[in-house]
Amino acid sequence: MDIYTLGRLALPGVVAIMAIAALLTLFAGVFTAVKTLMSLQRFFQQMENGKRPSVTINIITGRRASKPPMQERK
Repeated sequence: MDIYTLGRLALPGVVAIMAIAALLTLFAGVFTAVKTLMSLQRFFQQMENGKRPSVTINIITGRRASKPPMQERK
């Protein structure tokens, strides 16, 4: 059996593997898009209801020193 015959026999298997990979990729993309749209819908519903978001961001500013640092005199 020469290499050409082996290649012809393997071609349907390779095409099948590529088709399965393409279908899985398409399914994963649709699944991700649906999950993203559901998340956006939930976010907009929370904004509409006026509720606070579940994540709170605290911004802590540093205290000012009572005396500024010494400056060089000229």
